[in-house]
Amino acid sequence: MLPVVNVLHQHSWANIYTVPVVEYSGSVKGMVAGKGDWTGRSTTDLVRELVRSGLDVDRGLVDKLLERAGEAIPYLAEILDEDKYWRLDEEAPGAGWAPISALHLLAAIAHPDGLEPILRVLHRRPDDLGDWLTEDIPSILGFISGSD
Repeated sequence: MLPVVNVLHQHSWANIYTVPVVEYSGSVKGMVAGKGDWTGRSTTDLVRELVRSGLDVDRGLVDKLLERAGEAIPYLAEILDEDKYWRLDEEAPGAGWAPISALHLLAAIAHPDGLEPILRVLHRRPDDLGDWLTEDIPSILGFISGSD
């Protein structure tokens, strides 16, 4: 049986979904039921779609990115590092939600390579995190620190 990833947040990620080799119980932004066909899409395309998704990330997209964890980590780190993704306006890529998605995906991937980008965010962008800093970062760090 596959472990269960419990993903809950006030912004509508109220789904529990199954992902191989990952067990993460943290808050994430809005997730919608899998509607897209992500088969055959490159990791670059999947990450672009994650950014475009804003608050409503397709569950199938999340699952596909988690399947490609090793390939996805550098893209997710880039989202966390670049200013354009942190802008909170409708004109910004993902309207400011992409970094929040990236943080939670890095936690769900639970690979040590995902820790450094998260620590950079904590050091450089504590004000940008707002309530996410106190509400979700402890779970994210705890989950990654428990990985091998």
